[in-house]
Amino acid sequence: MVSYHEDKNLCSEFVIVLFTHSDSIMPPSIFKACDIRGLYGSQLDEPTAYAAGCAAGSEIDGGTVVLGGDVRTSTPALKKAVAEGLAAAGCKVLDIGIVPTPVAYFAKRFLQTDHVVIVTASHNPPAYNGIKLMLNNQPTIPAGIGRLVDRIDRRDYREGNGSIEAMSVRDAYHAWLSEEFDDAFGRPLRVLVDAGNGCYADWAPPIIERLGHDVVPLHCTPDGRFPDRDPNPAVLANLERTCDVVRDVGVDLAVAFDGDGDRVVLIDELGRPVEADRLGVFFVHHVLHHLDSVKVVYDLKCSDILRREVDVLGGQACMERSGHSFIRSRMMAEQAHFGVEISGHIFFRELDYGDDGLYTALLIARICSHAGRPLSQLIDDIPVPIITRDIRVPLPEDIRAGMVEQFRAAFPDLPATTVDGVRLDWPDGWGLCRGSVTEPVITLRFEADKVGRLKELLGNVGEAIPELAEALAVESDLL
Repeated sequence: MVSYHEDKNLCSEFVIVLFTHSDSIMPPSIFKACDIRGLYGSQLDEPTAYAAGCAAGSEIDGGTVVLGGDVRTSTPALKKAVAEGLAAAGCKVLDIGIVPTPVAYFAKRFLQTDHVVIVTASHNPPAYNGIKLMLNNQPTIPAGIGRLVDRIDRRDYREGNGSIEAMSVRDAYHAWLSEEFDDAFGRPLRVLVDAGNGCYADWAPPIIERLGHDVVPLHCTPDGRFPDRDPNPAVLANLERTCDVVRDVGVDLAVAFDGDGDRVVLIDELGRPVEADRLGVFFVHHVLHHLDSVKVVYDLKCSDILRREVDVLGGQACMERSGHSFIRSRMMAEQAHFGVEISGHIFFRELDYGDDGLYTALLIARICSHAGRPLSQLIDDIPVPIITRDIRVPLPEDIRAGMVEQFRAAFPDLPATTVDGVRLDWPDGWGLCRGSVTEPVITLRFEADKVGRLKELLGNVGEAIPELAEALAVESDLL
C-alpha cells in the first residue's frame, strides 16, 4: 500500500511515503516530483528499472512507447531492463538508442505515439541515473509518480507479449531542424558548442555546421563519466573554462548543454553567461514581440524583469512552481507561447510545449545572424536583475517546514504566493523561502529594484528570523 503527499506550501520536492512489504525493491528516495532518480547500483538498479517499465507499461495499457537513454555508463543496462519491463506489460517498444532527451520527445511526435520513456539523470553527476516519463501525452507530475509506485508496491502489472524494435531517428531529427532553419540566417556565425561530454556532443556540431555556421567544438566527445566538466551548466562555476575559451578563440556566441541536452546556457562573445530569465526576456524582445496576447509561463525563481517585459507587450505572465513537468503542464493548460525555468529549460508551443536545447540555440543564432550588433549589446539592452543567488541554509529536517512557515508569519501583511514554498512580495522586491525533502536545507532567493533595498530586505528577514541572519549577511556582503 502506498500513500503520497504533495505539500506545495512547504516543499520543493515530492514526498513518497511507503507502507510496503518487507521485500519492496523500491527505495522511496528515488521518487521525485517529476521523475525517478537515484544513485546507480545502491538506489536504482536493473530490477528497479524493470519494475518501473512494468508499471509504466501497465499505466498505458500496453501501448506503443518511444524509449531512449543518455550517455551515462549505466544507461545501456538500465534501458534494457526498462524495455523488457515495458514489453512484459505488452508494449510495443521503439528503442531509439542513446539520444539527447529532446530527440526522444521529437521521436514521440515524429512516430506519432502518446508515450515516451527516457533513461537519464539529466544534469546530475555521473554516479546517478534515472527515468523520465511522458505517458498519455501528459508530463509526469506527483500523482502520476504515485500511481507508478502503487503499482510497483502491489506488483499490479499488466501481462502481455510486447516487442522491442531498435530504430534510429537521427536523420529525421536532422531533417526537421534543417527544414525549420534552412535559409533562416542572415549571415554565417562562429559558434562555440560546449556539449559537456553529454548527449549533444556528436549531434549538435554537425547540425549547426549543416546550417552554414562555423563550429568551435568544446567537450564534444560523448562520455558518460563527464570527464571535462560537471554536466550541470546552470552552475556558472562549471563554465569557467568555457568562458575563457570563448574569449581566447573569438566567437559570435557560445552554447553550453547539460548532460541530456534539454537545457542550454547562452554565453555572449565577451565570455559572459546569460541567466535563463534574461534569456527569456531576450526571446520576448526578439521572437514574441509581434504576437497578440502573448502568454508566458515562468518559474517563481525568475527575475520580475520577465513579467514586466511581458506586461509591456500587453501579454500575460503566469508564475508556476519550479520543475520541468510543472512548467510544461501549466503551458499546456494555458496554451502559452513560451516558458522559462531558471535552471535553463526553455519551452516553446511549437515543440508541443516542450524544450530542446539545440532548437533554442538555433533560434538564438538566427536572431544574432540578422542583428547588426554583437550579442553582448543585444543582451545589454535587458536590465540586469538585482537578485541574489540561491541561498542554501542547512537545517534539520524536523524544523525545515516550520522555518518556511516562520518566514510567512514574520511578514503577515505582505502578499504571499504558496505555489512552491512561500514567496513574499514587497512593493519593490520579493523573497522566496522553499524547503527541500531531499536535502537538509532550505533555499532562499531575493530580488529588489536597487542594491541598497536588497540589502535592506536581507537585513529585515535576518532580524525577524535569527536562524537565517548569518547566511543572509554573507549574501548581503557579496552584493
